[in-house]
Amino acid sequence: MEKLKIACVFLHLIVTLTLALEQNGAVYREEITNATVVNKTEFHTDTVNHKLHCLMRPYSVCFIVEVTETVPDKEYQCRFYVGKFVSVETAPGLATIYESYAACSTHLCQDLQGPTHDTDGVYAIKLGGSPIKVWCDMTQNDGGWTTIQRRIDGSVNFERLWQDYKVGFGEASGNYWLGNDHLHHITDHYQNVLVRIKVLAPDGDRAEIIQENFYVADEANWYRVRTGTFVSGHSGLKNDWNYHNNVGFTTTDVDNDNSDENCAERNRGGFWYTGCVRFNANGIYGRNDNKGIISRSFKTLVSMKEVSTAVKRKD
Repeated sequence: MEKLKIACVFLHLIVTLTLALEQNGAVYREEITNATVVNKTEFHTDTVNHKLHCLMRPYSVCFIVEVTETVPDKEYQCRFYVGKFVSVETAPGLATIYESYAACSTHLCQDLQGPTHDTDGVYAIKLGGSPIKVWCDMTQNDGGWTTIQRRIDGSVNFERLWQDYKVGFGEASGNYWLGNDHLHHITDHYQNVLVRIKVLAPDGDRAEIIQENFYVADEANWYRVRTGTFVSGHSGLKNDWNYHNNVGFTTTDVDNDNSDENCAERNRGGFWYTGCVRFNANGIYGRNDNKGIISRSFKTLVSMKEVSTAVKRKD
C-alpha cells in the first residue's frame, strides 16, 4: 500500500509539472543526448530536483537548455543558452539538450532541422505566434525549406476567391496554398528570403530555380510580389517566374493584373498575373493549355505533374 501511495504521489507530481509546463506555453524538442554545448555562454544556470523544472522557465527569447543529471533521479543541473539548435556546436558529454521555441513568434522548417527532424514531411511551424502545419523539405538543397504552395494531384480546386488565397487552403500532406497573409508575414519578418520553385513534367523532366530577396506585400498593397534575384536553376523557368514580378495578386473576384480582362478568370486560378501568364502554378491540374499548370519556357502548354514553391530564410 505504501508503494502504491508513493507511486500515486510521483504520478501526481509528473502530471502537475506537465500541466504547468503547458500553461507556461513552453514547447520543447529533445534535440540530442549525451552531448554538451561548446560554442555559447549560458545566461542562467540552476539546480533542480526534477528535469521538468528545467523545462518550465518562461523566458521571452528562443533558447536552448542543457540538462545534466548530477545525482541519479534526485538532482539535475540546467544551463540556458540564447539561440536555436541550428546555431549550436556540441561535443560528447553527459547532458540532454532541448530547444524551446514557444517564445519564438516565428520559426520555419529550417529552425526545426536536427537529428530527429531530417526527413521530408508534415511539421508544425509557428507564424506570428500561431502554430500551422506545413510540408517541410528537409533533404534537398540543404533542407529546411518551408513549402508555401504544393500541387501533386488534382484533388484540390485552386480556382478560388480572394479570401481563400488570403488565409490559405488545402492540406499540408497533399495540395495546398499556405495563405497570402502568411507569405507576407514570412517575407516581412526576415531580411532576405529565398524562394525555390520546382516543377515535374509528365515525361519525368524536372526544373527548378532558387531566387533571393523574395517578398510579398500586405493585403493593403494587394500582396504585390517581388519575385527576387536569380541565384541558380533553369533559365526558362526563371524567365517565366520573373515575368510575374511587381504585380498584385489576382483572383476571380479581385482583379489586380495588367490585362484588360481578369486573368484569374481566363487562366482559372489565383496568382500574380501580369498580362496574363507564363507560369501558372495554380491552374487546372492536367489541362494542357493556358489554363493548366504551365511553364511556357520549360514545356510549352504541357501541364505539370507536380509543382511546389518553398521559402527559406537566408542566414
